[in-house]
Amino acid sequence: MTHHLKKLSFIVLIWCIGLPSLALELTPERCEYYARYRTGLPIAGKGYSQLTRLDDHHWKYEFKIDGFFVDIEESVTFTWQPGQIIKPDKYHFRQSGWLISFREATVDFQWNHQRVRNDVEDRPWLMKIPDGTLDKLSYQLQLRLDLAAGKTDINYRIADGGLLKLYQFKVVGQEQLDTRYGKLETVIVERLRPPQSKRKTTLWYASQLDFTLVKLEHEEADGEEYQIELKSVKK
Repeated sequence: MTHHLKKLSFIVLIWCIGLPSLALELTPERCEYYARYRTGLPIAGKGYSQLTRLDDHHWKYEFKIDGFFVDIEESVTFTWQPGQIIKPDKYHFRQSGWLISFREATVDFQWNHQRVRNDVEDRPWLMKIPDGTLDKLSYQLQLRLDLAAGKTDINYRIADGGLLKLYQFKVVGQEQLDTRYGKLETVIVERLRPPQSKRKTTLWYASQLDFTLVKLEHEEADGEEYQIELKSVKK
C-alpha cells in the first residue's frame, strides 16, 4: 500500500469512528480487571469498577485495585440525566500499601457556590470551578458517553489536587483485542500531553459493551508501568 493510500485509509477510519451514533445511557454494571504494575519488579493484582444507580438521577461509581503491595480505592457520587454532562457531588481517593505512602483525598463539589472543597491529608481549601468541571473518576464515565456520541477530540476540566487541570483525549484508531473476556472490537484513545512529557496513557474501549474500558496502559516518566485488562462484565 502506498503512503497516500495508507493516509487515506487512516482518514476514512477516523471519519467512520466519528460518525454520530445513538446516545449511550448509563446502566448499572460491575467490571472485573486483571492489574499489573512494574515498579522495579512486576506486581500482579486484581481490580473492579462498579456503577450503581442510587435513584432516578443519582449514581455512585467505584474503582478499586487490590495488589499484594498496593491498594487503591476511588469513588464518586454524581448526578446524571440522559443528554446531560455528568455532575459530580463528592469524590474520594485512598491509597495504601508497602511500596507507596498512605494518601487520602476528598473533593466536595459545592455547585451552589461554584466551587470545590479539597481536603488532602486533613488540609482543606476551596477552589472556584466553571460549569462542567469533573473529577479524576467521573470523567472516565463521561468519556464513554462522548465516545458513544461519536466524538474523537475530547477535553475536560478536572478538579485535581487543588488545581483546575485540562485533560485532553483523542481517538487514534481501532483494534480487535483478544482479551480474557473474549475477542472485542475496540476504539483506541490516547491522552494528549505536552510534547516534552514522557508520560503516556492509552485506553481501549469496546463499542459492543457500551464503550466499557477493556484495557489501559500507563507509563510514568521514570519508567514505572501500570496496566489493567478486562476479565468480566456484569450488567
